[in-house]
Amino acid sequence: MKNSILLSLLLCSTSLYAQDQALVDNAKTAVIANLKSRDATNKCADFMRVAAADESKKPLAIATCDNTFAVANGLTFSDVKVVESESGKAVCGVVSGKTHLSKIGARFVYIEKNKVVTIKPSKQPVMTSSAAGDFGRNQVKIENNQYNLVSTAYCQPPTN
Repeated sequence: MKNSILLSLLLCSTSLYAQDQALVDNAKTAVIANLKSRDATNKCADFMRVAAADESKKPLAIATCDNTFAVANGLTFSDVKVVESESGKAVCGVVSGKTHLSKIGARFVYIEKNKVVTIKPSKQPVMTSSAAGDFGRNQVKIENNQYNLVSTAYCQPPTN
């Protein structure tokens, strides 16, 4: 009797692990797709050409090139965990990589039920540069607030 209960628990935990691993794989794929779309709109090469001809454009060129993940340079995931809260299942973690100039990281939340990724980059120099003005600073605040709301709703284990 003990062996059959133990075997049932083992099979159940193996099945749950497989489901969680599939969810983590889906989350990683969604995060990579999100970062690729951001990288596709990055105009680093264009800004660097302009900066080569006009030294005053160099700060904006550097900020642009150090703003988004260069996905082709590789990504690593850490602190990845599946959390089941009152709001549903989610994958929370950190993705790290490189920009066109240096390192970058971001916290992310992937929500299972609607397959949405919310990302909070560690830096956004273009949006916070003087050229972006109030719009850029407000955009960063809005994105950070959105991440904080989603993270609070999905990444905090339920309190009993």
